Amino acid sequence: MMTKNDKERFNKRISGEVQISADIRVSDLMTEGAAYVTITESSLYERVCQYALQHGEDLQGMFKDEKYEYMSCFVRDVAAFRSNFESEELLKPLFNHDKGDTVEFVISVPEKRVEDYGDIVRKEFVDIIQKHVITINNKLWKKFVKQAMTGTTLYIGFDINTGAMVDPEDERDTILKSSRQEFVRTTTFDSFQPYYYVERLYSGAKEIGNINGFNVWFNERGFYFYWNEKTEFLIESWLTFPAYPYGWFK
Repeated sequence: MMTKNDKERFNKRISGEVQISADIRVSDLMTEGAAYVTITESSLYERVCQYALQHGEDLQGMFKDEKYEYMSCFVRDVAAFRSNFESEELLKPLFNHDKGDTVEFVISVPEKRVEDYGDIVRKEFVDIIQKHVITINNKLWKKFVKQAMTGTTLYIGFDINTGAMVDPEDERDTILKSSRQEFVRTTTFDSFQPYYYVERLYSGAKEIGNINGFNVWFNERGFYFYWNEKTEFLIESWLTFPAYPYGWFK
């Protein structure tokens, strides 16, 4: 069972995703995963996490990917886990593999974001767009200024440097007070977004650079962006900030 401290640590997880592996024994001292599933469906996610809190053991940091560092616990009562979850279609790969007898299930959840990855990519992104933004002709730049000064703004804004809430109307003249290069740096923000959000950004966009095999794009509707399809890590810089770019809602 988890200790009190382990339960507190587990409850501070980044919500929304749980990975489960069915492990088989490959030697007296080692196991390895024979089947893997990732669960994001909310009700099953909650059930699995509650089960981990009640029955998981030996909570520890185990691995990381480009997006998160994960913590994992072990469920060694294989029969009990099976009886609770074998009817779940999403979990059937854990019970139906043919690689040997499952000796434990490993339940892993994101513990913290991998900051180094995001910081490095953001810096490269800003370097690329700062070199490009000074090449935009004045006619197009004046369109961005007009949209920034008169277009529909975000409902709520925030200072990218401090995180403090601000009124977007108070930010309209930022584009006039800053150099182009400073403006794109201060209007750069990131998030994790699925393809259905990013798809519309590509319409009319042209490639202006590349970071680790994924393109940086410029769209004359008034923004730059980068999207890593493997991690869903998205970086944007709006040239019409605090207003939405042209055609954003079409």
